[in-house]
Amino acid sequence: MKRGCAVLALAAAYWIPMPGAASAQLVGDRVRVTIPEPLMFEAVVTRITPDELELALPGGESRVVATRDILLLERRGGRRQWKAGFVVGASFGAAIALPQGHAYAEGDGPPSLGELIARKLVFVAVLAPIFGAAGTLVGGAVMLPGWQPVAGWPRSGITPRLHAEMRTMPGGRPVAELGMRLRF
Repeated sequence: MKRGCAVLALAAAYWIPMPGAASAQLVGDRVRVTIPEPLMFEAVVTRITPDELELALPGGESRVVATRDILLLERRGGRRQWKAGFVVGASFGAAIALPQGHAYAEGDGPPSLGELIARKLVFVAVLAPIFGAAGTLVGGAVMLPGWQPVAGWPRSGITPRLHAEMRTMPGGRPVAELGMRLRF
């Protein structure tokens, strides 16, 4: 029992984000760095020390950046597309199901509008989840690249982030907000 708790504690400690350049990324990682000059650039980490990062820029140049000057550090990583796969698959299933359900037997005559809608809804209710599940499996297999913030950053000062949002006021009037948020 004690041994299992110790292993669990060690595993949890491994996943706790710790400050410091060495724990944040590895040599060879592709990173996106934001520094105060309002400058953002992509590079590959070539050397890490507690005080600076040496980065290889795409043009073959090398640049050393002090860790205290880095506002935001993001690592190139992939994201699985589970949710998007489900939405695409379910939408495809619904699109296939909607034209169905209007057939009728020769002697019965055409169905009423209510019967026609009910038949179509049954087809949609059956096919959309089936295609959604298939889309989820495909989306889980697809890895799209993206940028993930590195734990422990930003380290210094105020980090500006652009902010854009659409909301509805209590009276029902839509409002667009555009601005900047500051992270301390």
